Amino acid sequence: MSAADGFFARWWINQRANVAMLLKRGETAIACYRELLALDPGDEAARSTLGNLLMEKGDAAGATAEFERLVQINPANAEAWFNLGFVYEQRDMLAQPSRRSAAPWN
Repeated sequence: MSAADGFFARWWINQRANVAMLLKRGETAIACYRELLALDPGDEAARSTLGNLLMEKGDAAGATAEFERLVQINPANAEAWFNLGFVYEQRDMLAQPSRRSAAPWN
């Protein structure tokens, strides 16, 4: 696949995801964002949106995995840390000792 083909493939999948979200078709949007991440695992916007969609769906474990991966990709991403903290709070995971060492400043 050429660079141009890859760009247009990602663009088209992103458009499908946006339409699915507008139409409140969460499962379709989730599938699209997973498809985007298969093409580009470092796509922070896609990973963040996927994490939020999973949280809305009630899949806190899936959302946690996405946000944890996002802060590994970019530890300076404040939105990712906020979302990860929110998911931890919802899952009552803040008190777990293994989570305390996840922050880059420890």
